[in-house]
Amino acid sequence: MKKVAIIGAGLSGLMSAWYIKQFNPDAQVTIFEADKKGGQISTEEHQGVLLEKGPAFLLLENPVLQHALSKINSENLLLCKDEKAYVLKDTYYQKAPSGFMEYENGIFSFLSSGMSSIFAMKKKVSLWDTLSFFDFLKSTYGMTYAENQGSSFARNIFYTEAENLNFRSAYSELYDELKKGLGLKETLQKFNSEKKTYWQKESLTSFTPGIYYYKGGLSKIFDDLSEDLKSKDCHIEFAKIHDISHHKNEFTLHSRKSKFGPFDKVISTINAHEQSALLKGLHKELSIKLAELKYRPVSYVYSAYNFKDFNRAGLGFFAPRKEKLTISGTFYINSINKEIEKLNQFVTRTIIPGDLSLFSDQELIDIQNVDFEKVYSLTAKPLWSKVFRNESQGPLLDNHYTTWKNSVRQIEKEISNDIQGLGIIGNDMSGSNISRILEEAYQTAKNV
Repeated sequence: MKKVAIIGAGLSGLMSAWYIKQFNPDAQVTIFEADKKGGQISTEEHQGVLLEKGPAFLLLENPVLQHALSKINSENLLLCKDEKAYVLKDTYYQKAPSGFMEYENGIFSFLSSGMSSIFAMKKKVSLWDTLSFFDFLKSTYGMTYAENQGSSFARNIFYTEAENLNFRSAYSELYDELKKGLGLKETLQKFNSEKKTYWQKESLTSFTPGIYYYKGGLSKIFDDLSEDLKSKDCHIEFAKIHDISHHKNEFTLHSRKSKFGPFDKVISTINAHEQSALLKGLHKELSIKLAELKYRPVSYVYSAYNFKDFNRAGLGFFAPRKEKLTISGTFYINSINKEIEKLNQFVTRTIIPGDLSLFSDQELIDIQNVDFEKVYSLTAKPLWSKVFRNESQGPLLDNHYTTWKNSVRQIEKEISNDIQGLGIIGNDMSGSNISRILEEAYQTAKNV
């Protein structure tokens, strides 16, 4: 009987546990969580409205989560209406390119002609290793396109400026296929075909990619998953693990007051800096490398308006850097959660990236209000506002990220014979891509 310890009760941890029990019903699985279930995903009620402190919705490209929830409470996972997204150009709205922001694979149609032209000119993909997303777009589409569409996309998909985003880091799987020498069209066909075939072989075929929300807030997913796991004799232990020891192919986990084990396998899903401290005594080189990851901080400003005073159609608007708005853009929460309209309110969620520790919450609210006046000529004041700050929303996907991740994976490979059964997955290793997080959790469970 396999004994598995999972550190972290976020999406990666709970989905790994759920699928381990699917593949190995007799496995003994214990999930260790220092604080609360959910990880980056967290819901809070304010003034009768459910607000998300992390991701506001789920951009899903594979059937992993939908399949699991279909066995628990399928009617709660809601596919959102296909709302239009807009970008600002010279302070005016224009529809974003087809596929743009509907779900993340929209990047493929977004970049199609430019990437095709690069291959037509037989430029080497290796030149992209350190090329920023902005410079790539500027060289293929021109400065105007890079400033407007490219800047908007980077700011609102990745919460970073296009100058700090590396294509290889953001889309490593596609990049690896392109390096084999195929053109973009052939690469995408091969890439999508292989994904489709993989999920067909796994008997997971019924799925529609897109934006999803969960009735009762995204945190409700973890309540439903944990209840189902309890029914399968999977235990959640609320304890902060600060050290892992390994002896004779068995792991022992240590908190300040207790020790747990032995376990045959340990899957760590917490963020890289926390993993660094956790693994300090187990393997120094791996611990040092994990501590080197850079994060991208972001703050969210929610504001609610009387529906008669202010409301808009669509998913939201996204602001390129050239528009000189401090905010990256705004999502319209009403388009995701229709329950808000019962309150006769229109709720917005504005993204302000960067280290804002020197600004008070009221100053961030004021920044949003000033930019809303520029964009909408809005004079109505919000009924209420609420600020959430996240210092480590996800890794900074600059040209160092892929090198860092490859180094971590290389060290894991080198120590695998001496320390068998240690796995490192989660938000940081997946670049904050929720679909990648889910797929990695699924594959990790299969390997157990």
